[in-house]
Amino acid sequence: MRFSSSFFVTVLPLLLCAVSGTFAAPTAPADNEFDCFPITALDKRDFNEAQLERRGIAASATKIIQYMATNSAKMTRSPVFWTGRFNRKGARQVADIVKKDTKIVGSGGGFTVFDVVNELKVDTKDWKPATEWAPVCAAFAQYAQPASKKAVLVYGPITDQNLNIWNDHEWPKLKSNAHVAEVDTYKMKEDGRSVEAKVEIKKSGKGNIIKK
Repeated sequence: MRFSSSFFVTVLPLLLCAVSGTFAAPTAPADNEFDCFPITALDKRDFNEAQLERRGIAASATKIIQYMATNSAKMTRSPVFWTGRFNRKGARQVADIVKKDTKIVGSGGGFTVFDVVNELKVDTKDWKPATEWAPVCAAFAQYAQPASKKAVLVYGPITDQNLNIWNDHEWPKLKSNAHVAEVDTYKMKEDGRSVEAKVEIKKSGKGNIIKK
C-alpha cells in the first residue's frame, strides 16, 4: 500500500497523538458563565501547586467580600442571580437585562454581583469558580438588603451540577438572609434576551428548580 505525502503531513501525526494519549482535554467555554463550570482534577491540582502565587487573587476576592459586609446597608437594590444557559446563550446576559426591568425587580432597580465587582474596579480574569467566585457570590447573597425584600433568579435549562454556585452557595445564603422574603425565578427563553412567566420559590424549599 502506498501513501501520499499529505498522509504523512496530516493523518499520521494525529494517529501518533491518539496512540500516545497526548490529545488535550476539551476546555470549558470561557464566557464567564462561571456557575456552569465543573471543578476538574486539573483545577484542583493547579490550585494546590500555586497557592502562594494565587494569594493576590484571593486577596482581591476578600476585598470584595469585606466591602459587601461593611456596606450591606447600601445594597438595597434587588439582587439578581443567574445560573445555566440555553444552548450557547448564557443566563448572565438575560440577568443583565432583567435587573433593569422595574416590573420584575421593583422601582428601586436590581443589581448583580458584577455590579459590585465593577464598582470596586477589581480584575477578575484569573479568578476560578471554586476559589474566588463561589465565596464572593455567596457573600453577595448573604449581605444584600433589598428594599423590595425580593431577590430574582434567571436560569437556563442547561447547567453543570458538578459546581453550581446558585445551588451550593447563593441559595443557602439567601435562605438565611432575613432581608429577603421571596425569590422570584424566571426561565430564560431561547432568544437569550427574554424570560418566561415568574415562578416563586419558597425559602423553606431546596431552591433547585433545575432537575439533574
